[in-house]
Amino acid sequence: MTPAVVVELAPVEAASPMAAVLVQACSDAVRGARGCVRADGAESDAGVVAIVSWDGADRRVVRIEVGRKSAVAAAWRTREVAFERGDAEVERWRAAGIVIAVLVGELEAEPALAKDTASVSAPGAAPGSASTPTPTRAADARPAPSPRDAGRSGPADDGRRGWTLGAPMRSVTLLLSTRLAQGTEGRTWLGLGGRAEVPLGGAGVRVGASVEWLEGRVAPVIIDATSLGAAISLTRRLGELPIEVTARADGRARLLQVHADDFVAGSDDAGRWVGGVGGGLDVAWEPSGRWALVGEGSYTRWFGTTAVDVQGARIAFIGASQWAAGLGVRAAW
Repeated sequence: MTPAVVVELAPVEAASPMAAVLVQACSDAVRGARGCVRADGAESDAGVVAIVSWDGADRRVVRIEVGRKSAVAAAWRTREVAFERGDAEVERWRAAGIVIAVLVGELEAEPALAKDTASVSAPGAAPGSASTPTPTRAADARPAPSPRDAGRSGPADDGRRGWTLGAPMRSVTLLLSTRLAQGTEGRTWLGLGGRAEVPLGGAGVRVGASVEWLEGRVAPVIIDATSLGAAISLTRRLGELPIEVTARADGRARLLQVHADDFVAGSDDAGRWVGGVGGGLDVAWEPSGRWALVGEGSYTRWFGTTAVDVQGARIAFIGASQWAAGLGVRAAW
């Protein structure tokens, strides 16, 4: 028997064990005795097709298109649903299956509605006279949306094109953290850091810009290191846990400045720019979809070393390598 709905998934999504959850939820919710199957096991002449597309590795947004193969694109039904970060992955897949069933119901309601309205007679009409259809909107016959869909997708354009406020508004993340750094010269640096990131395509890839300020003391001077950087990162979530791991590669430019005490002459506000490259690893615990606690670790290789001289005497040496660790808070919107 030809299935009621053939579900098409990208190869990566089709290989996920969660794909079976989606298909089962669709089969349980779709009307009629026939259920839903994946495209790899379906007959090619199936009438109704559902195309499921997840946006990004974190699966925060899903786009579902349902239609008949013989129909033009405008006749297809589309729904886009955004989830919160705290939603369990299995519930996201199950909700996607239910949304497929809702769209199938909308699709099948149209011809049935046309048939019903054509046979309704006007009140008081004589037997055998021409019937007058009762005006009825197609939207009145549509099934109610899934509870998980309510409040997460905006008004649809007659049910054919959904739009979502949630995902774009939460696509920017800002991290503020305290830093402890150690250089190869043996000096300890303390300071603050910040980083802003936005998605790049999908699959958990993000790009961002960072700023860092560190301070080291070597009597009788204070050395400030201010870094500006650009980074690309890849984020993966650990199963159902609210934990994300991010690997990062970045390039930086650092301004080293020496501030001497008042009694040291001839060495105040000297500065030098140094470039460098590095990488890092972040672990984020995300109990909420809008904020997370983040632990950072990074390594930077600077393109050169720097000597600090005061009144002709060398008092400090800044090496070419630096390790840093940080603890901060990340906000998303």
